[in-house]
Amino acid sequence: MNKYMPFFIAVPCVFLVVTFIVTERKGVKLKELMPVVVMSAAAIFGRVIFSFIPQVQPVTAIVIIMGVCYGCGGGFLTGALTCLLYTSDAADDLTRV
Repeated sequence: MNKYMPFFIAVPCVFLVVTFIVTERKGVKLKELMPVVVMSAAAIFGRVIFSFIPQVQPVTAIVIIMGVCYGCGGGFLTGALTCLLYTSDAADDLTRV
């Protein structure tokens, strides 16, 4: 086990918690949050569809587009939500079909 492993786990978790706390305190409305959810679903769908083609990364493109259009918070939330949902056990069931 790498001695830096706890650091590599703790830093992203801290960033996630801080971003979600700031987002909750701002009082984000559903109208502002819906594009993040929809684009995250599109990123997951694109990742599953293009998984057999090497070097095609639709998630990266969608997160960059969301960051440009909705700011760094929207891009970060899209990337974090996509990563969280795609790496769950439910996504593994989709790719095993």
